[in-house]
Formats: sequence, C-alpha cells, structure tokens
Amino acid sequence: MSDAIGERVLLPSFKMGKLIQTEPDGRKIFMEDSTGHLLCEHGERASTIGTWLLNEKTARQNGTPVPPRASSCHCQTTEGLHKSYNLAQQNPSPSIISLFEHLQSLDTECKTFKGREARHIPFTQNELAAYVTVDGRILCKHGRARLTLLWDGKQTRKHGKVPKAACGCKAFPIPKRVGHHCMKLGACGDRRLTKMGEPSRTIAIMDA
Repeated sequence: MSDAIGERVLLPSFKMGKLIQTEPDGRKIFMEDSTGHLLCEHGERASTIGTWLLNEKTARQNGTPVPPRASSCHCQTTEGLHKSYNLAQQNPSPSIISLFEHLQSLDTECKTFKGREARHIPFTQNELAAYVTVDGRILCKHGRARLTLLWDGKQTRKHGKVPKAACGCKAFPIPKRVGHHCMKLGACGDRRLTKMGEPSRTIAIMDA
C-alpha cells in the first residue's frame, strides 16, 4: 500500500478511500469517498472497531469464545479515527466508474478468462486471490466463480472430502452489511457489489 498522501485506494472492505494521514506507529488513516467517514487501512470505521473491541473484551472476561470479526480488520485501537482533518484545499476526488477500470488504471495483474480480460484485486492473495472481469464477474485465479467456490467449501464440510473439480481456491470474504456501498464492478454491464434494497442479489451478482 502506497504512502502517498491523497492517493485513492481500494480497501479490503471494498470501500474507496483517500489516504490522509500516517500515524507514528505506521497505521494509515483514510477518508471514505462516498461519505467522508474516516477509515482504518482495512476500510473500517471507528464505531465498528470499537464495537468489536468491546465484544472481545467482554468475551475474555466471561471466559467465552471471542466472536469473529466479519472483516479482515485486526485493529486494536481507534486512535486517529476521531480527528478532524482540513481537506478544504484538496482537490475533489474524481468518481470511480467501475472497480475493473480502477484496477486497470493501477495496472494490476491481468488474466484472460474465456476471452474476458480480468484484473487482480490487490488485497486478495494465495488461495483467496480474486479477479474482476471487464463485465463484472469475480473469479478465482483458475477462472471459477465465487458461488462455485462457496459450493466446494460447503460440500467439503458436509462430506469430509474435496470435490473432484475443486481447484484449491477459496472464496474471499465480502462484507454483507446492511446499507453497504454499491460499487459497479465491470466496465460494461451492471453487476455491483451490493444493491441497496435488493438483498437477494448481494451474492448472485458476484457469479458468472
């Protein structure tokens, strides 16, 4: 992740943020494009992190399992996420047309699946590596759809063995919180990460 102040970055929560501050301990603070909220480098707000920390502390005090976070965030502090930043002199951020075009502008790794160009999503690696195609499909590095990977995992847990067609990849976690943003995925078509008021399409739109 770059240290250039003002650079726009796709964060692991699938929010677009502009880097506005690097804390003394190296933690980076971003401002969300669509709302102006401050975010950690994983794309989470102070209120969300604070809730996780409180729940984890309560669980440890009660001797119960610590609840998992629905995020890749492992922040242990919200310091830096409550400040006020004067951004009046900064140029407004240009709107992002689509995730694919953003990754294309960054020149991330390019693959071709069934004749469709696809760009690597930077924060997905190894068996969780994912690519978004020009028409907005999210695929693994072998070209298999997210829904297929989820099905492989379900069958493995159910039957205790990996399906013959499985490639070894796993579906990386996508936030499915109420009211999440509606980023357009492909340069063509209208597949989006989530649809406000259309929860039934949240996962379906990710697949081929």
